[in-house]
Parts: sequence; structure tokens; C-alpha cells
Amino acid sequence: MMGKSMQIEQQQKDVRIIGFDSAWADKSPGAICALHFDKSGLFSFELPRLVNFEQAMRFILEAETDRACTLVAIDQPTIVSNETGKRPVEHIIGKLMLYIGGGVLPANISQEALFGPGAPIWKFKAALDANEDAEKARVALDGLHLIEVFPALALAGLNDEFAASGGAPKYNPKNRKKFKLRDWERVTETLSENANALGLDELAEWSFGYARCASPSKKDQDCLDAAICALIGAIWRMCDRSDSVVIGDLKNGYMVSPLSDAIRHWLE
Repeated sequence: MMGKSMQIEQQQKDVRIIGFDSAWADKSPGAICALHFDKSGLFSFELPRLVNFEQAMRFILEAETDRACTLVAIDQPTIVSNETGKRPVEHIIGKLMLYIGGGVLPANISQEALFGPGAPIWKFKAALDANEDAEKARVALDGLHLIEVFPALALAGLNDEFAASGGAPKYNPKNRKKFKLRDWERVTETLSENANALGLDELAEWSFGYARCASPSKKDQDCLDAAICALIGAIWRMCDRSDSVVIGDLKNGYMVSPLSDAIRHWLE
């Protein structure tokens, strides 16, 4: 149930799109998965797996040798220049997230373990040495590219029900007081329907099966978020430019997200 109908504009060939739901501080594993498009454009889905930053780095660098172009869509701030408070992108989406009943964590350098000089994300980025210009990543035919994404925001752009007042799905099993199994099903179904619309059949089937998980764990959610990250990357690469938005900039940080009419109204 997409927020609006998306039209496939570019067929992907010799490309791997990786979704990485990182663990930020790297004290527990995150999850990673990949969408593969071979030289003829044939698609396959590499299932989500739990990884730490080092394992994710190996996964990505190995992927780069298999495909001419690799895009990594990561759910973590990748550009943080502010000493305290929020980044501009977090100020921009903060009111929207509050309206739909969600939230956004502020990123700043004073959070030593997450964004201080020795934080895992900076070591990870240094090892990858990827292009971070989202516009270049959208059309590149080769090279390694990194963009920041935010599944909670993307879901509001993929399903108008999630963009309504208080509509943000409560699908984090770790938060037992708020978790709703029906919301878990709605998120997985939204992922499946959007993947199917893009012809990503294996991702759609996996997501549809994940909706039937009777008692999902936090690890299951990490895998689901990794798949959502990959879908965001696929929409960015495959669909019309107007179907996505870049919020923020390369100096202060940005996010790439699918864009529905409801989300466009809030941003305007």
C-alpha cells in the first residue's frame, strides 16, 4: 500500500543494494541484507543476517567485488558535525514524527560512544571510503556508495495509514508495553506490497512470510528494518526522482526517504 503510485524509471543491472540496520554503538549486532541485480538485470535477494560493524564491512566489501555498483543504505547518522542538540534533518522531521506518534533520536558529537572520534561508525566509514553524495549514488553505474535512511520515516512514505495522526506502527518487540502484533503484520505487508510493485519478488515473498511470525523478537525486527533499508535504496535507484526526498545536506547530515503526498505536505 504505497503512499502514492511509484513508477519504475530505471532497470538495475550489475548492482547490489545493501540494507544495513546498524547497532550504532556496536554492543549488540545489527542486521544486513542485499538486493542483487546481475548483468542482465535478473534479481535475487540475500536474506537478512545479524552482523556487527566489522562483519558488515566484510559483507559490503565482498559485495563490491561481485557488482560494478554497490549502494549501502544504512539506518544510522553518517554525517554529524554539531557538538550538541539535533542535526537540522532531525529538526525538520521531528514534528512529523511527533504527529504520527513516533520519534527521532538526536545525533551529536557529545554522544561519545556513538559519534565521538573513536565511535564505530567513523571506523566503518573510513574502511569503506564510499561516496556519500546521494544524488550521485542514485544514478551511478559503478563504485561504492553510502546513504543514510530512516525506516520509521520511510514507512510513513510507503503507507498513508502510517502517516496519519498517531499512525506510526508499534512493531518493536523490545518495547512490550507498546508492541502490537497487528502493527508487525502491517509493516511486513507494506514491505511485501511495495517490493512486489517493484518486481522484487523474493523480497516480497520473504516479507509476506515474516508477517506470519507469531512472536517476533528484537532480532527479527532488526532483520525487518534491514530489509526496509534495502527497499528505500531500491526506490531511490529505480523510481522517479519525485518518488523520494533528500532531507538535509552533505555538510550537516541528510536522510533519503520515499515521499508520499502526505509526507510532502508536512515537509512543505
